[in-house]
Amino acid sequence: MKLPVRHIIKPVVTSGAIAAVLLCLSYLFNSLPYSFGGDVSAQVWAERIGFIFNGRRNHLPDSIALVNVAYDKTLVDYDGRLYNTPGDNRRAPSGKIALTDRRKLLDFLKAAKTGGYRYIMLDVRFDDDIESDSVSVALFDLIGSMDRISFAVHESSPHVPEAPDNKAAYGDYNITAFESNAVKYPIVHGDRPSIAAAMYSVLDGGRISTFGPLTFDGGTLCLRSLFLDFPVRVFDRAVESDGLMPADYYYLNLGVDLLAGPDSVARIRDYVTDRIVVVGDFDNDVHDTSIGRLAGSLINLNAYISLSEGRHKISWLYTTLLFVIYSLIALSLIKRQSPIDMIPALRRRKSTTMRFLFSLVGFSVVLSLLSLLLYLTGGIIYSIVLPSLYFSLISLWIEKRKLLSGSRQ
Repeated sequence: MKLPVRHIIKPVVTSGAIAAVLLCLSYLFNSLPYSFGGDVSAQVWAERIGFIFNGRRNHLPDSIALVNVAYDKTLVDYDGRLYNTPGDNRRAPSGKIALTDRRKLLDFLKAAKTGGYRYIMLDVRFDDDIESDSVSVALFDLIGSMDRISFAVHESSPHVPEAPDNKAAYGDYNITAFESNAVKYPIVHGDRPSIAAAMYSVLDGGRISTFGPLTFDGGTLCLRSLFLDFPVRVFDRAVESDGLMPADYYYLNLGVDLLAGPDSVARIRDYVTDRIVVVGDFDNDVHDTSIGRLAGSLINLNAYISLSEGRHKISWLYTTLLFVIYSLIALSLIKRQSPIDMIPALRRRKSTTMRFLFSLVGFSVVLSLLSLLLYLTGGIIYSIVLPSLYFSLISLWIEKRKLLSGSRQ
């Protein structure tokens, strides 16, 4: 006996509606700058397997120049804050604090200014609780006069008034009680771009804008936060060599490698020509990531690379694929069927073994396999956290409705 059309269409329409709601919720959830744990499990396992077979490998394209300021510090007088109460700026002399040597940074930028660089990302902060001297003012004036340059600021600490505000960009990421690694990277913070977005705007013509909960790049819908991938990875300073001394270095120290010697200007110009220059602390400012501990400057750089590759933009082909998969999962929950019962070719098979294996495949396993497949084939980081929770609640709701309807009969 054939079922009425409405009994066939209703579950299909309902499953489609469930899938559409999940896609909308996923967009809002993935746009949050926070990770809630388990977002990059497929990426982590793929990287771990790669490390087992290939070892931990550095990778730095020739188009990128890294400048290390970890060992170029000066001590300056510092008045420490007395109270942590917001708005209470009372201070008292506390001694001295180590800062990146601004004289050396000034000399480097003077030489680099005429070196034909593509972009300079200064992952160096100029916080407002350090008094500016004549060298600092000269440095800030130089930064203000340069094109294709930005410096990092903290969201919670304003930069000094003398530093050019139009060259300031956020270099922060967020952690939670569920996830302390660098997993997600906010593209914008309120009305100020991240340092990765600032680079993307200049080098690739990106136009990131927000409208309520929606974010656009030009006229294309995109996410407000990125799941981080790390194609550029530097764990060591030296390039491995068969000899006693390394043949080359992944990054150069500002003072002893670039500024020392009478030919420093020519050396710096040659080093930065046609390159993205990243200036930061590659030895101390390191953070936990899915591939190990990585310098914060490289986290910002990799976020820019993801933007330049369009990984923040919503792919409608990818969205359609998710819609179909979500609809099938929802339909299986509504009809209370296993995957084998929804595929006619498999439904006709009487294999007890196959039916047992498919009975073990829940939607969480399907989503986990999908996450791994997307990462291995397209480098797409897909979080199963929200979909798994969503379908668990849908399944619970369906079971409760069936129990209530059964009790009324």
